[in-house]
Amino acid sequence: NRARAWLGAGRAADAAKALAAVVKAHPDRVEAWRLLAEARLESNDARGAVKAQSEVLSRTGTKRAAVLAAVQIGGWLRERGRATEAIEVYAAVKETDADVLLGLGNAKRAIGDDRSAIDAFRKAASARPGFVEANHNLGLALIATGSVPAGIAKLAEAARASTETWPWISLTDAFAAHGVPEGLEGSIAEAFTKDGVDHQALERVTREAIERTAAWERHPLFVPLLEHAIVQDPRWEAFLVDLRRRLASEPDERLILAMARQAWYTEYAWPLPPGAEPIGPMYGPPGPDGDAAELEEIRRAEAMPVLAMTTDSTSAAVRAMYEENPYPRLASQHRKPAEPFPQVIRSLFPHLTGPLPGGDGPFRVLIAGCGTGQQALAAATRYSRAEVTAIDLSRRSLGRASRTADAWGLTNVKFAQADILALGCVSERFELVESGGVLHHLADPYAGWKVLRGLLAPCGFMKLALYSERGRPAVIAARAFVEATGFSTTPDGLRAARAAFLALPEDHPARPIVYSPDFYSLTGLRDLVFHVHEIRYTMPRLASEIASLGLAFVGFQHARPEPRAWYRERFPDDVAQADLARWEQVEDAHPHAFAGMYQFWVRG
Repeated sequence: NRARAWLGAGRAADAAKALAAVVKAHPDRVEAWRLLAEARLESNDARGAVKAQSEVLSRTGTKRAAVLAAVQIGGWLRERGRATEAIEVYAAVKETDADVLLGLGNAKRAIGDDRSAIDAFRKAASARPGFVEANHNLGLALIATGSVPAGIAKLAEAARASTETWPWISLTDAFAAHGVPEGLEGSIAEAFTKDGVDHQALERVTREAIERTAAWERHPLFVPLLEHAIVQDPRWEAFLVDLRRRLASEPDERLILAMARQAWYTEYAWPLPPGAEPIGPMYGPPGPDGDAAELEEIRRAEAMPVLAMTTDSTSAAVRAMYEENPYPRLASQHRKPAEPFPQVIRSLFPHLTGPLPGGDGPFRVLIAGCGTGQQALAAATRYSRAEVTAIDLSRRSLGRASRTADAWGLTNVKFAQADILALGCVSERFELVESGGVLHHLADPYAGWKVLRGLLAPCGFMKLALYSERGRPAVIAARAFVEATGFSTTPDGLRAARAAFLALPEDHPARPIVYSPDFYSLTGLRDLVFHVHEIRYTMPRLASEIASLGLAFVGFQHARPEPRAWYRERFPDDVAQADLARWEQVEDAHPHAFAGMYQFWVRG
């Protein structure tokens, strides 16, 4: 009992000494051996921890106890950012065990030695044929060292051999980032059949595969694409509008149903034929009772609890907009395996040091501005022991988020209506606060950020996304265009605006808006161009507000690899890439580096 107290107080060395006396007197006390392993691990005695964990496993009838103890302790060390010690633990095992080799490869990757990791993963796959995790991690390491086609082929091999979803997630991300190597198009079709995979991430590569054929609608990927993702390309929209016309005289039930699904995704955004009477599922929404899912969302919205609201006029205008157009249209999201937060954050930022939240006990997450649930779903499934509170101004958005969470079977997320500016009354503190694409819609983003800062637990982290001034020239031009032309935000007004943008010459400053993913649904277009209020940031403003709030910048999370490469070219010795003054230089040279948003992490 004294040892438990010492462990809780951070006195691991004292706990280890006491527990050593316990197991000497009572060698069959399995729980004492387990605590001794933990105490030795925390007091930096990795080899002693392996010995104690081996005693735990051998006393519970586990075969190969010494080897599996090394695997477990090595994994715990790596999760705690102590990969070098993990490598020493694996090296002490005098056999070529597949699990040991896998752990060694993971630890080598954690210290940035991908080439040694490749060797370890190959040996692990050889020691155990069909070893999914070894082939999967080998694929990631090969991609990281520039052997992209070989790496993607290994990811595909791992995905096809697995009964789980997570290898398909990695393969989908690799396709999205690097394209589809020749011979692997069949894997796209199979990925579309997997639950828990973000099918929208496959949209571009699927289009590219189809475009290599003469008759697009006959390609085996054509129908799956329309059924599972919003198609986001102006040439494709023109083709689909023409196909809709042809299907009126040459009906094909399978194509009509797929086109109807695509039209529903876009909220029937495509232009109507001149003088035509649009009748049928490709042209308009369901009958007067509406879509069953939408009716369920409305019922949930009406019953949504209110946590804290204000009378702020900007908040009221933003809320009214999202009540009419809950955003995003589809909450398409990977469902990744849950991992402890330290492991997730260190995979993004290996340079991190110091205490990290998310060890034992609940991991409390606040999603401040959850929209239709994308971030809430991700947090609820991604982090071990996550307890998620998700708030938003819009009840309609919350209704959709709640319905999707129930469809996913999630029980660890609760939704409520709230204004960020009113959250100061909340007594709970959160290890992680996420607010993606929200603060810049407040009248004063800093005021909202300050409220969220006050909700952060000690050593907590924040993940935020804010518009970049440099990254949005096309949006700025598009907003000026719609203000000058006076388009309304009714469905017909948004359709007219889309047609006007598509008719612009290629050199018009607003024309690039048609290549934005948000252009391809009415809700997306309204959020992108017709928003009632937006504020854009610069790097100096970002740095100033982070410092003023007493936060430390951890780093940007990039959707594409290019920005990190641009930074590395300019500042090759700065591995952490956490200097905002240097990022200002990178963005000055590459204004579209943050065309999406500044997506970044800070810590308290």
